[in-house]
Amino acid sequence: MYLKRIIYTIWEELESLNINDDTLLEYDFLKDKVIAWNNTLISEAYNSKMPLDAYYQIVPCIEVTCERGSCSINGIPFVANEIYYKAEMPGLNNVVDEPIRYFGLNGFEKPISNVSFAGYAVSDGRRFTAREAMFARLGDTIIVKNIPTTGFGIGTVVALLNDPTDACNWDADDESDFPTPSVAKLVMLVEKDILSTRGHPDLIHDSQIAAGQPQQKQQPQGGEQ
Repeated sequence: MYLKRIIYTIWEELESLNINDDTLLEYDFLKDKVIAWNNTLISEAYNSKMPLDAYYQIVPCIEVTCERGSCSINGIPFVANEIYYKAEMPGLNNVVDEPIRYFGLNGFEKPISNVSFAGYAVSDGRRFTAREAMFARLGDTIIVKNIPTTGFGIGTVVALLNDPTDACNWDADDESDFPTPSVAKLVMLVEKDILSTRGHPDLIHDSQIAAGQPQQKQQPQGGEQ
């Protein structure tokens, strides 16, 4: 289901419970709650050794850049002879040990082996795999050697993101499918969270009380249905 539709579902159900607070029905507030609770579900599933497949998303627009190490000593520039390739990931989930399931050519034609940084550093001395394409991850940055083809400027990653909307292929209006296995459970958790902080919810919209106006139906601020 599109993220926008999830947010409107929560808004409609909160409104039916007479939750009409300005702050609680702001679009960005509800969006942040959905993302935060989805990360909680990922953590719970990971710790329980449950499948995480439904939380992964495909991001086919990762820019790969050619780099060459350099430094300056006493004002004299020094440039390394060897080049390497680098790609910046959208913010990766920091709970799961290995949030990247695939990185390589678009179309899943050629996966690149994921190795530890130590393995990456000593790979040139390996007898049989020294020229194998591989990458190592340093936080949200990956470095690649023995790139599989010339002109490899854009790659695909299948990964768990801390915020799915940070993906370069995410729709600006949140009309992209949100990566979660159970929308119903996610909606329930967000609503329960909001209700638990309200105590006795306002029956009339705050601004309407101040203005002495009758209650009117509203849409969450920041988006359109």
